[in-house]
Amino acid sequence: MLERHVDPSNDSQIASTVIGEVAQNPSNPKVWGIRNLSQSPWTTTSTNGAANEVPPQRSAILSAGLKLNIRGVTAEIIP
Repeated sequence: MLERHVDPSNDSQIASTVIGEVAQNPSNPKVWGIRNLSQSPWTTTSTNGAANEVPPQRSAILSAGLKLNIRGVTAEIIP
């Protein structure tokens, strides 16, 4: 995920900055997540409404319906 995905109006060089990546859990390679590579925490909301913070360099487990809030922009993981 690039900076421009959460701020499409940004046309500077920073727009190409990587702020998230899909990664396997090192303890369990069957589990995939999205790692926060930005400098600020993200908030996730699961399908049951539970909210969690994802600090920089940490990951949220990918699951259908997971909502990510990144600096006020909401994205949803869809199957």
